[in-house]
Amino acid sequence: MVQNATDAVFHTIYSSIWTTTVVVAVAAFVLCAAWMRRQPFVTAFVAMWTIEIVVDAIIAGTGSSWLSKEAATIASLILVIAGDYRFFFLIERQARQPTTTPMATTTAGPAVWLGAFGFALFVPIVASSTFLPEEGTDGRWTYLFFESTFFVFVTILRLTLIPRRLRATTPAVRRWLLRVTHFELLQYALWITADIIILSGHDVGFALRLVPNVMYYALFLPFVAFSAPTNDVDDVDNVDHATRATS
Repeated sequence: MVQNATDAVFHTIYSSIWTTTVVVAVAAFVLCAAWMRRQPFVTAFVAMWTIEIVVDAIIAGTGSSWLSKEAATIASLILVIAGDYRFFFLIERQARQPTTTPMATTTAGPAVWLGAFGFALFVPIVASSTFLPEEGTDGRWTYLFFESTFFVFVTILRLTLIPRRLRATTPAVRRWLLRVTHFELLQYALWITADIIILSGHDVGFALRLVPNVMYYALFLPFVAFSAPTNDVDDVDNVDHATRATS
């Protein structure tokens, strides 16, 4: 039996991407976010960014087949910023809440989220405003410039700002976040090396590039989780005493 347009309205709603994908995804994310607020920070951090990195991997792998060129470019930019944001978020959370531990359920305030966002935006803004490739230039030069800018930026932060901002945290937390910083720097150094090899015309560069890709997509979050200190309550007490003694 043939249905008229009015009869098919609910079929249209039923088949819409909004009911089959968007509403379900948003509802799942909201429920997951509510659950994460009650978990230790590291647990919530890993759960939240696992969702993001899975979306990143799907779009990086298949996005060009179902997204327009403009949408794929915007999505890639957002995901690049998000990938760097997770690193800066860790630093900001502990720098602004130095007496909290990675296992505490203390939520991050707006200053943490906004501060991390500012750091994550710095390199994309600098890179896009200073490197303007000519038409037809290999896009890998853009990758290389971005990676090099990020590496220099984080190296400067590692040598100057990060140690100062983490001074009030516990020794265990400082060691943890410096290890995470070194992980991030190694990942970008490998990307830079691989892209230089690729741009030199050597296919082996793609083999090398698999290593930082695995670090970025699969190893960063486990590294954060398994290297996080779990028994630094005494260190927190010592920080509190030292803070009161010097105030």
